[in-house]
Amino acid sequence: MLPFIIKAVSGTIIILASFSMAQAQTASDHSSQKLYWAHIAYGITSLGPGNTLGLGIDINRHIFSLRSSATDPAPFKDTWDVAFLYGRSIWLGDFYAAGSTGVGIVAGEQYSQFIGGTAEGSMDPMISFPVEGHLSKPLSRNFAVGLSAFFNVNTNQPFGGVSAAIRVGGLN
Repeated sequence: MLPFIIKAVSGTIIILASFSMAQAQTASDHSSQKLYWAHIAYGITSLGPGNTLGLGIDINRHIFSLRSSATDPAPFKDTWDVAFLYGRSIWLGDFYAAGSTGVGIVAGEQYSQFIGGTAEGSMDPMISFPVEGHLSKPLSRNFAVGLSAFFNVNTNQPFGGVSAAIRVGGLN
Protein backbone atom coordinates (compact mmCIF):
# COMPACT_ATOMS: atom_id res chain seq x y z
CA MET A 1 0.00 0.00 0.00
CA LEU A 2 2.82 2.43 0.88
CA PRO A 3 4.50 2.19 -2.57
CA PHE A 4 1.16 2.98 -4.19
CA ILE A 5 0.67 6.07 -2.00
CA ILE A 6 4.21 7.33 -2.69
CA LYS A 7 3.79 6.84 -6.44
CA ALA A 8 0.34 8.43 -6.50
CA VAL A 9 1.30 11.59 -4.58
CA SER A 10 4.65 12.09 -6.32
CA GLY A 11 3.08 11.42 -9.72
CA THR A 12 0.30 13.91 -9.05
CA ILE A 13 2.72 16.68 -8.08
CA ILE A 14 5.00 16.04 -11.07
CA ILE A 15 2.11 15.79 -13.56
CA LEU A 16 0.48 18.91 -12.16
CA ALA A 17 3.70 20.88 -12.53
CA SER A 18 4.47 19.48 -16.00
CA PHE A 19 1.14 19.68 -17.80
CA SER A 20 -0.21 22.91 -16.38
CA MET A 21 2.70 25.09 -17.51
CA ALA A 22 1.44 25.97 -20.98
CA GLN A 23 -1.94 27.08 -19.66
CA ALA A 24 -0.56 29.09 -16.75
CA GLN A 25 2.13 30.80 -18.81
CA THR A 26 -0.18 33.55 -19.98
CA ALA A 27 -2.26 33.75 -16.79
CA SER A 28 0.59 34.36 -14.38
CA ASP A 29 1.49 37.81 -13.15
CA HIS A 30 4.67 36.39 -11.59
CA SER A 31 6.44 35.79 -14.92
CA SER A 32 9.29 38.29 -14.55
CA GLN A 33 10.14 37.61 -10.91
CA LYS A 34 13.36 36.12 -9.62
CA LEU A 35 12.77 33.83 -6.67
CA TYR A 36 15.36 32.01 -4.57
CA TRP A 37 15.12 29.61 -1.65
CA ALA A 38 16.55 26.95 0.59
CA HIS A 39 14.28 24.07 1.46
CA ILE A 40 14.18 21.19 3.88
CA ALA A 41 11.69 18.35 3.72
CA TYR A 42 11.07 15.29 5.86
CA GLY A 43 8.78 12.43 4.93
CA ILE A 44 8.53 8.85 3.83
CA THR A 45 10.66 7.24 1.13
CA SER A 46 10.60 3.86 -0.55
CA LEU A 47 13.25 2.72 1.96
CA GLY A 48 11.83 4.30 5.13
CA PRO A 49 11.83 7.83 6.61
CA GLY A 50 13.95 10.33 4.71
CA ASN A 51 14.82 13.91 3.92
CA THR A 52 15.50 16.35 1.10
CA LEU A 53 17.67 19.47 1.36
CA GLY A 54 18.15 21.97 -1.42
CA LEU A 55 18.89 25.40 -2.83
CA GLY A 56 17.10 26.83 -5.83
CA ILE A 57 16.59 29.87 -8.00
CA ASP A 58 13.66 30.60 -10.28
CA ILE A 59 14.31 33.08 -13.09
CA ASN A 60 11.27 33.76 -15.27
CA ARG A 61 9.78 30.33 -14.40
CA HIS A 62 13.06 28.50 -15.19
CA ILE A 63 14.33 26.66 -12.09
CA PHE A 64 17.94 25.74 -11.38
CA SER A 65 18.50 23.81 -8.17
CA LEU A 66 21.04 21.81 -6.26
CA ARG A 67 19.61 19.27 -3.85
CA SER A 68 20.30 16.15 -1.87
CA SER A 69 17.88 13.45 -0.79
CA ALA A 70 18.41 10.51 1.56
CA THR A 71 16.46 7.51 2.77
CA ASP A 72 17.32 8.40 6.36
CA PRO A 73 16.27 11.39 8.50
CA ALA A 74 19.94 12.49 8.58
CA PRO A 75 21.48 13.86 5.35
CA PHE A 76 23.92 11.63 3.44
CA LYS A 77 22.96 8.47 5.35
CA ASP A 78 21.60 5.15 4.06
CA THR A 79 20.92 5.59 0.30
CA TRP A 80 21.46 9.20 -0.81
CA ASP A 81 21.98 11.39 -3.85
CA VAL A 82 23.24 14.85 -4.78
CA ALA A 83 21.81 16.34 -7.95
CA PHE A 84 21.70 19.39 -10.18
CA LEU A 85 18.21 19.92 -11.64
CA TYR A 86 16.55 22.11 -14.22
CA GLY A 87 12.80 22.61 -14.36
CA ARG A 88 9.85 24.89 -14.85
CA SER A 89 7.42 26.52 -12.44
CA ILE A 90 3.93 27.96 -12.46
CA TRP A 91 1.66 29.81 -10.10
CA LEU A 92 -1.74 28.20 -9.61
CA GLY A 93 -3.56 30.99 -7.82
CA ASP A 94 -1.70 31.37 -4.53
CA PHE A 95 0.17 28.06 -4.93
CA TYR A 96 3.62 27.64 -6.44
CA ALA A 97 4.11 24.39 -8.42
CA ALA A 98 7.36 23.19 -9.95
CA GLY A 99 8.73 20.14 -11.68
CA SER A 100 12.35 19.44 -12.57
CA THR A 101 14.76 16.75 -13.64
CA GLY A 102 18.52 16.52 -13.90
CA VAL A 103 21.62 14.50 -13.26
CA GLY A 104 23.19 13.44 -10.01
CA ILE A 105 25.36 11.04 -8.09
CA VAL A 106 23.80 8.30 -5.95
CA ALA A 107 25.67 6.33 -3.27
CA GLY A 108 25.20 4.69 0.11
CA GLU A 109 23.62 1.37 1.00
CA GLN A 110 22.18 -1.12 -1.48
CA TYR A 111 19.06 -3.10 -0.55
CA SER A 112 17.72 -6.36 -1.92
CA GLN A 113 14.16 -5.00 -1.94
CA PHE A 114 12.70 -1.71 -3.14
CA ILE A 115 10.86 -1.28 0.16
CA GLY A 116 13.50 -1.49 2.87
CA GLY A 117 14.77 -4.82 4.12
CA THR A 118 18.31 -5.59 5.19
CA ALA A 119 21.16 -3.65 3.58
CA GLU A 120 23.35 -5.80 1.35
CA GLY A 121 26.31 -3.47 1.67
CA SER A 122 27.70 -0.24 0.30
CA MET A 123 27.33 0.63 -3.35
CA ASP A 124 29.83 2.52 -5.43
CA PRO A 125 28.81 6.07 -6.41
CA MET A 126 27.13 6.17 -9.81
CA ILE A 127 25.33 8.59 -12.11
CA SER A 128 21.59 8.93 -11.54
CA PHE A 129 18.68 10.79 -13.10
CA PRO A 130 16.44 12.43 -10.47
CA VAL A 131 12.93 13.78 -10.99
CA GLU A 132 11.35 16.17 -8.51
CA GLY A 133 8.11 18.08 -7.95
CA HIS A 134 7.01 20.75 -5.45
CA LEU A 135 3.72 22.29 -4.51
CA SER A 136 3.84 25.04 -1.89
CA LYS A 137 1.90 27.93 -0.47
CA PRO A 138 3.87 31.04 0.53
CA LEU A 139 2.72 32.22 3.96
CA SER A 140 4.85 35.37 3.77
CA ARG A 141 7.40 36.90 1.43
CA ASN A 142 10.10 34.67 2.91
CA PHE A 143 8.39 31.50 4.17
CA ALA A 144 6.36 28.73 2.47
CA VAL A 145 5.06 25.28 3.36
CA GLY A 146 4.11 22.50 1.00
CA LEU A 147 4.72 19.03 -0.40
CA SER A 148 7.78 17.71 -2.16
CA ALA A 149 8.10 14.48 -4.14
CA PHE A 150 11.15 12.93 -5.75
CA PHE A 151 12.26 9.82 -7.57
CA ASN A 152 15.85 8.83 -8.35
CA VAL A 153 16.33 6.62 -11.40
CA ASN A 154 19.55 4.61 -11.46
CA THR A 155 20.62 1.07 -12.34
CA ASN A 156 21.49 -0.06 -8.81
CA GLN A 157 19.13 1.34 -6.16
CA PRO A 158 16.19 3.44 -7.42
CA PHE A 159 14.31 5.24 -4.65
CA GLY A 160 11.68 7.92 -4.20
CA GLY A 161 9.64 9.69 -1.58
CA VAL A 162 7.02 12.21 -0.54
CA SER A 163 7.72 14.85 2.12
CA ALA A 164 6.31 17.85 3.94
CA ALA A 165 8.53 20.79 3.00
CA ILE A 166 9.50 24.20 4.34
CA ARG A 167 11.00 26.79 2.00
CA VAL A 168 12.77 29.95 3.15
CA GLY A 169 14.07 32.74 0.89
CA GLY A 170 12.79 35.37 -1.53
CA LEU A 171 9.53 33.67 -2.44
CA ASN A 172 7.18 36.42 -3.57
